[in-house]
Amino acid sequence: MTWQGRSRPDHPGDGGGRLGDLVVRLGAARRDGRGHTVGQMVVEQLERDRLQGPRRRGDLIEDLDAVPVLLDHPLEPSDLPLDPAKPPLDRGLLTDVARCRHLTTPAEYPIGVSDGRARSYDPTLMGWGTRRPAWVGSMATLRSSAAFALAVMAAGTVSGATSPPAPGTPTQVAELVRASIDVTHLSPAEEKRLAAGRDDPQRLYPAIVGGCAVPTKCVFGETSSKRVLVLFGDSHAAMWLPALDPVAKALGLKLVGLWQSACPVADVTGFRYVGEFATTDPGCASWRSTTIATIMHMNPTAVLMAERTAGIVQTSGSKRFTSAQWAKGLETTIGEFAGSTFKLGLVQDVQFFTADPLQCLAAFPTAIQSHCSIANPNPRYPGQQVAEGTAARATGTTLIRTLQWFCTSRCSPVIGGFISYYDQGHVSASYARYLTLVVEGAVKRFV
Repeated sequence: MTWQGRSRPDHPGDGGGRLGDLVVRLGAARRDGRGHTVGQMVVEQLERDRLQGPRRRGDLIEDLDAVPVLLDHPLEPSDLPLDPAKPPLDRGLLTDVARCRHLTTPAEYPIGVSDGRARSYDPTLMGWGTRRPAWVGSMATLRSSAAFALAVMAAGTVSGATSPPAPGTPTQVAELVRASIDVTHLSPAEEKRLAAGRDDPQRLYPAIVGGCAVPTKCVFGETSSKRVLVLFGDSHAAMWLPALDPVAKALGLKLVGLWQSACPVADVTGFRYVGEFATTDPGCASWRSTTIATIMHMNPTAVLMAERTAGIVQTSGSKRFTSAQWAKGLETTIGEFAGSTFKLGLVQDVQFFTADPLQCLAAFPTAIQSHCSIANPNPRYPGQQVAEGTAARATGTTLIRTLQWFCTSRCSPVIGGFISYYDQGHVSASYARYLTLVVEGAVKRFV
């Protein structure tokens, strides 16, 4: 059996899109000729393309089978409050850019404020243009030397080495996630990661730009293998490429991407993303049908599905889809693979941040938890993780749980030296690559 979804990297509604490359450069500016340094932030949009668990340790791969979802909380109501409509993130970013470029004193810093109000900027607490000890920051706030060592290894080096870090073991990932909610400051290494721009998979895999509509465009892993793993969905499928590509190579699988932005795997109609007013991509049903037919013709070894589920509402009435509605949509899509012999897997959706993590971290580098982290689950942008579990159990589809790789009772945008997301809803390429071993364990049991 198999399934599919879709996502376009330049679609503003799909997780805020990929705004392009956000470059936050830290510099010093002189004022009144006295050598008084202030923070200066330059944001450049170089291109427009886009592509839970309890506080505990343990093997993160134990919860793979289609068993009840760990999230046992009321996500069903359709009348949950949603954020008021707002423009796509790229436009918001451009507005903030225009405002920031006129700032010459550290009076108010209006970019990325999570509660809608500008906050006072205190240069004595931040590293913008001022020097501070190399170990001041989030690394120093980790409560155990073991967690500290893991964070240093995860980040490469504190001086900002560019070589990719070695993937973390399940125990290492669990430890970093547990420690992440104690991280309050950006370390120098994390500041460098922030300055490097939006860390999305299109930088590593330019073939995925614009979507992957045919099985010959986006081919990764062991490309000559006859054993094929199809990655089917929207941009929340594509964001796992940095982990799945090396996994496919290790397991001798050809990885074929079939995805389109802003088209969920679930067969739901009349939907839009919060902040947009028109029905999103009425061609989703046609694309989904065509892609399912393509997959059936391919007859791969397995199909892995992933989709965005947060911030999607019904066009009529702007109400959130209930869990029952979303589960039915997933079951309908999965049912299209009836009679097939290949295996089906569903990647649990990640939590959706209230504010863009990069903008928030730039504004509040010394107050990460109070301003930039979110509750797990996030009541402002509830996802459909319960519906995913329901559909997986009903159809016999393997559910690959992911929330424990990011969250305890809260989800921090900084995990062990990594900025874990590149926008509100998408996992950063570097952190996805760090998760290669835990993803491999999941896929190995699934395939």
